[in-house]
Amino acid sequence: GNSPFDSRVSISDPNSLSILPSVRNSPQSQRDRNQRTRGDRSVSRSRSRSRSGRSRTRSPSIVRSRSHSPNPAATYGNSFHISRVKSRQVHKWLLQGLPANEAKALRLNFKPEFDGTFELLCPKLDESMERKWLRSKNFPKLKDYQETMLKSIQYQMLDSIRPMLHAWNQLRTDDPLFSSLESSLRLLGFAFANVSKLRRENVIRHVATSMKPLLKDPRAFSSREFERLFGSKFIDVMVKEVD
Repeated sequence: GNSPFDSRVSISDPNSLSILPSVRNSPQSQRDRNQRTRGDRSVSRSRSRSRSGRSRTRSPSIVRSRSHSPNPAATYGNSFHISRVKSRQVHKWLLQGLPANEAKALRLNFKPEFDGTFELLCPKLDESMERKWLRSKNFPKLKDYQETMLKSIQYQMLDSIRPMLHAWNQLRTDDPLFSSLESSLRLLGFAFANVSKLRRENVIRHVATSMKPLLKDPRAFSSREFERLFGSKFIDVMVKEVD
C-alpha cells in the first residue's frame, strides 16, 4: 500500500528495480563525491570570507532597499487567496499523499467516454521494442526502474485528469472557472507528454542509442497511435535508418 509504484504497473521483483546502491557504491561515484566535498569546502571558505568582508562594508540603506524589493511573481497572473483550513488540506495531501484504496475509489468515480477512438491510456511499450531491449540485456523479463517509475507517474497523472475533465465538461465556456480548468488540463497534458518523452529516451538508450536524435522529430510519430509509446511509424523509420 505504501509503494511509490502504481499497482497497475507490473513488478516481478521490486528489489531488482533499485539502481541506486550500485551507482552510489561505484568507484567513479566515490571519486566524484570526494571531489565535490573538497570543492564544497573551498567554496564555503571563500563565501565565508566574502560574507565577512561584505558585512563590514554594507550600508544600512542597501539592506533596507533589498528588503523592499518587489516580488516578480506578484507582477502578473491571477493572484488568489487560500484560506487557512484549505491550506492545511493542500499541505497534508502534498506531504502525506493518500492511502492506495482511497486513491482508487476517487479514480473509479470518474469514467470519461470520448467521441471517436481516443481513450485515456498510459502508453504501452511496443512489443518489438521490448524484445530488442530484452535481447540487448539478455533478460527473460523486463526489469527497469526508470520505466516502472515513469509509468507509475503517468497512471497517477491520468487519475488527476479524470475529475478535471468531468468539471471542465460540465462548465459553460463563458464560466470564469472554465479557463482555469482548461489551463490545468493543458499543463497536465504537457507534463504527461514530457514523461512519455523521458520513457522513450530511456528505452532508446538501451535499444539503439544512435536513434536518439530521431526522438526529436515529430514527423516520426503518428498521433493516431496514442496507445503505443513509439508506434509503428517510428519503428518503421528506425528500421530504415538502421538498415
